Amino acid sequence: MVSRVSRRRAFLTALIFAGCSSVDDSTATSVAQSDETWAVADTALVMGGSEAPGGPQFFMPRRARFGPGDSIGVMDGLVELRIHDPTGRFVRTVGGRGQGPGEFTAAYWWDWLSDGGFLVVDEQRSARLLDASGTETVRRALEPVPEFNVPLAALEGQRIVALTRFPLPASSGENVWVRREVDLFVADLTGGQPARVLDRVPGLGWWGASGRFLALPLGPRSTVAARGDVVAFSDGVEYSMTFYDLQGRKKKLALSREAERTEPRHLDAWVAEREALLREMGAPPAAKALALGDDPPLRATLPAWAGMLVDGSGCVWARWAPRPGRDRETWDVLDPAGLHLGVVEFPPRFELTDVGRDAALGIGADDLGIESVLALRLPSALTVRTCGAPFR
Repeated sequence: MVSRVSRRRAFLTALIFAGCSSVDDSTATSVAQSDETWAVADTALVMGGSEAPGGPQFFMPRRARFGPGDSIGVMDGLVELRIHDPTGRFVRTVGGRGQGPGEFTAAYWWDWLSDGGFLVVDEQRSARLLDASGTETVRRALEPVPEFNVPLAALEGQRIVALTRFPLPASSGENVWVRREVDLFVADLTGGQPARVLDRVPGLGWWGASGRFLALPLGPRSTVAARGDVVAFSDGVEYSMTFYDLQGRKKKLALSREAERTEPRHLDAWVAEREALLREMGAPPAAKALALGDDPPLRATLPAWAGMLVDGSGCVWARWAPRPGRDRETWDVLDPAGLHLGVVEFPPRFELTDVGRDAALGIGADDLGIESVLALRLPSALTVRTCGAPFR
C-alpha cells in the first residue's frame, strides 16, 4: 500500500509540475467541468449523538481525522484528542486542559503525523508535537504567525503550510474593506530550517469598524490544503486553484464555470440570517450594528470556494462557498491528474473534515443541535477512480 500511494504522489507531482517551473498565475490550464453529481447520505458509522447513546459522547467535536490503520481522532472541547478504533470504539485520550507538557487549551487545529504521533496548534499559535504515546516532544511558537481564519495544512517531515496573519489597519471608526497580500509559507516545526515562503498570495477580505472586523461571507475566501509534498491554494474568488511543490514551482488550474454575480438580495439574506442568529443567542440590540454596518462593498461576483482538502490519493476537494439559503456542503472533486470528476453533496448539518478509504468523515448535528462524528460512504464511482485511498 505504501508503494502504491508513493507512486500516486510521484504521478501527481509529475503531472502538475512537468515543464512548468516558471508558470505565472495569470495563465491557467482550463479544466472541463463534469456533469456528474453524487448525493452522499449512506451512513457507515455514527459516534456520539442521540443516534448512538451507548457509544462515546462528545462535548464539542471538531476536526475528525482518519489516522493509522483507519483509526479516528477527534478534537473534543478544544482541549483533548479522543482516539477511536475503525469501529468507533473509544481507545484513549491524548492531551487535556492545561499548559503543562502534553496539555493544551483552545486547540485551533490538529493532525496526525506520519509516524502515528500528533501535531496540535493552539489559538496562540503555539505548536506541540506529541509522539504516538501522547508525550510532548516539541513546543514551539509559530513564526511567521498564521492567519487566524485560514486552516493550516500538514506536510510530511513535521512541516506545515500556512498563510501569514496580516495586520488590520487603524481606523477612525468608518467601515473599511481590507484585502492584502500575505505569504504562503512552509514552517519546519522541529526548528531545523527557517520558514520558507512559497509565494505571495491574496489575503482575506475583512469589513467593519476598527476593533470589530468581520470576515464578510460575500468576500474572498482564501484557503490552503496540502498532503505529501504538494500544496494547493485558492483565493476563493474564482473557480481556480494553484498547486505548488516545495521548491515554489506552481501550476494553476481553472474550472470552466462562470461565477455567480452578486446581487443585493444576497446581502439582504445574509443580514437576515445573522440577525436571526443574534436573536437566538439573546444578543443585545447594540449587536445589530455588527450585522448591518453601513453599505459594505460587494464584489462583482460571489466567492467560489471556501475550503479545500487533499485526500490520500492526491484527489483535491474544494468546498463551495456559502450561499444564502444553502443548507448543505457541496464539494468539487478533481483527480490527481487535474480532471474534474464531479460534485459531491452532503446532507444538511454535516461538515466534512476528512476523506478516507471509502468514507467521508465529518461532524454532524441532529435537529436538537446535538453533535456526533459521522462516516458517510463515498460513491463507488469515486473510489474506483482512486479518490479516498488512505494516506498513511
